Amino acid sequence: MGMQGAVVVEDGDVIFDLARAKYSISGETHKCLLHIWSAERNVVRRVLDAEVKNEVLRLQVQRLGQNRPTKLEICRNRDWRTPPAKRVSRASGINDYCTAYCCGGFPGSLSLNLLARLI
Repeated sequence: MGMQGAVVVEDGDVIFDLARAKYSISGETHKCLLHIWSAERNVVRRVLDAEVKNEVLRLQVQRLGQNRPTKLEICRNRDWRTPPAKRVSRASGINDYCTAYCCGGFPGSLSLNLLARLI
């Protein structure tokens, strides 16, 4: 996977840009450890499971000292959202633009949805 634009996402937040981070993977006695570090942060996770879906490597990982597993995703592109999520985001942006245009963008102005119900 090319590292230009690739990111690591944990709990919905981009935690690493792989163009500026380093990583290592090690294995010992039925354990796979993933270590990712940069100037800003350093994480070590035990990898429990892995799958590739829509060009995203999805890992089920465990933080050291924690029992509950979490999800860590390595995405080829910075915009790692699914196509439906991208459409919802675009629609939300259009709604914000129309509200600002129709209502002057003043605080407390009518939302586009409320305005549509009134018309």
